[in-house]
Amino acid sequence: MQELVPTLLHYGSLEKACQQAIEKATTPFEYPTGTHLLAPGMVQEQTYFIGEGIAMSHYLTKGKQFVNWFAAAGDFATAVESFHYQRPSREYLTACTPIKGVFIKRGDYDDLLQKYRWRSLSVR
Repeated sequence: MQELVPTLLHYGSLEKACQQAIEKATTPFEYPTGTHLLAPGMVQEQTYFIGEGIAMSHYLTKGKQFVNWFAAAGDFATAVESFHYQRPSREYLTACTPIKGVFIKRGDYDDLLQKYRWRSLSVR
């Protein structure tokens, strides 16, 4: 399974303390095909990093399904507006295949940003 920290290191360097904090903040998950990680009206409380499988963001309008995007191994699956602004979602996040990976809860994400945002990431 693709891991979060090595994927982040592909984009830049992180100090060792930040890498350890990220690893400590993650929780493994495994969901079968068809699992809704998020549904309209819910507020997304965690961001998912997909290690294996495919998830999609989609919504329904007038009985028709419209796809916003797909997330595969190495991608995050997050309804950005819902997660970052804590607003009820207008979309579904659904596992298209069995998926495995890790998630980070909103509070842990905020703590990581506050502690490491300006001093830890050196973008290549």
